[in-house]
Amino acid sequence: MGVCLDISSISDSNVGVLIDHPRLIWNIISPQHANILTTRSEHSLAALPPPAEPFALRAFEPEAHVLKTSLGKYWHGIHYLLCRKVWSGALPDAFLVDGGTFVGDVDIGYGPARVFTAEEAEEIAESLLQKTRRDLIRNFDSNLMLDYDIYPQVWEEETALTSCLNLFDSLQAFLQKIRENRLGMVVYLTRKN
Repeated sequence: MGVCLDISSISDSNVGVLIDHPRLIWNIISPQHANILTTRSEHSLAALPPPAEPFALRAFEPEAHVLKTSLGKYWHGIHYLLCRKVWSGALPDAFLVDGGTFVGDVDIGYGPARVFTAEEAEEIAESLLQKTRRDLIRNFDSNLMLDYDIYPQVWEEETALTSCLNLFDSLQAFLQKIRENRLGMVVYLTRKN
């Protein structure tokens, strides 16, 4: 299993709904299981009785655009290549590990998700769309990244940098669509095989 970072689009109207009803995060992360996970404790599904009111009364507005991207296990490496910092950096470039608003205290695998409004996502997009592959390559140092324990600790492999650059290209395409459609985004870490 590995720690993967995923990003989903969300409209500003649904950002408010999500902040007010954090358990709706499961509708974004695991839509096929959302009803079970939002009406029962994810740690002991059978422990709680069904909710007194139907959960559907607290639902998202329909989204005109549903966009998703994943940086897989290379998210921490991409963060490092953007910021040259292990767990910090200046926003908006450090958005993969910092910023936004926590979605309650719903632990979705590695803590709660973070949500960014359309305005915050616009700032992130403006900054990252100005970056080039060359900018990231300048920050790549496999020995330093291994010393700093940058996840997933595969930086000596020939394909590691190429994987980061390809995922960065996908991230830029995602951010371009987010900006064009005036959307916010949800950033979250999950466990995947």
